Amino acid sequence: MNLDASTPEETARATTAADEPTGHKGGCIHTLAKRIFTMKESRDTSFSEVINHIKDARNQATNKGTFPPLRNGENYGNPQGPPLKGPLGNEKPKVMRGDWLAPYVTEAAKPFIKATVEQAKKNRKVFSLNPKDNPPSGLFQAEGQWYTNSWCKYYWKSVYDASPNPSKLVQCDEFPWASSTQGTANANGHFSIKAISTAHNGAHGNAIKAFYGEERVMPGDSFWYEIIP
Repeated sequence: MNLDASTPEETARATTAADEPTGHKGGCIHTLAKRIFTMKESRDTSFSEVINHIKDARNQATNKGTFPPLRNGENYGNPQGPPLKGPLGNEKPKVMRGDWLAPYVTEAAKPFIKATVEQAKKNRKVFSLNPKDNPPSGLFQAEGQWYTNSWCKYYWKSVYDASPNPSKLVQCDEFPWASSTQGTANANGHFSIKAISTAHNGAHGNAIKAFYGEERVMPGDSFWYEIIP
């Protein structure tokens, strides 16, 4: 399907919506159009915790303090456990791409690439050790203590301890998102996880799923995000 008589076939396509059924029946996509997921701080207060996490994670001036710390010699793609919280003094700044507003030709300005369902699962399995992925119990050890299910429970123990019902009210947010091929499995340590409220994590997840569906972002497609006031 062409967008008009002069549009080359390779710049247009008809496709169904992204990974999961969304009600869309298909539509035209112009592959030269840039797809940008916009987060507006004054509007998107239902997931402001996610926005704040992204701002911290991408800030090279301060993101040496995000978790897990980035250090030489760590195995971030297939780790045996979470890198030590530290600080140990050898933490390095992280570089995360996908920012539409980043200076042109910088690494941060390069696009995210939409992951397949299997790639997304692989990203989450790096730090989310549920019993299905880390049998038989989902247990892992850090600094002599045992934790279950998620590295966030080690790095953000105080958040879980302060919650009246952490299993329902707290979730582990990651950036770059697991739905991108720049997620944790391929990030070589250039990623961040943070314990945030389940409500904010869920609201953001719904918003980005809607973006993927409305913009027909398919596995292998490029996309960006932007945060505006």
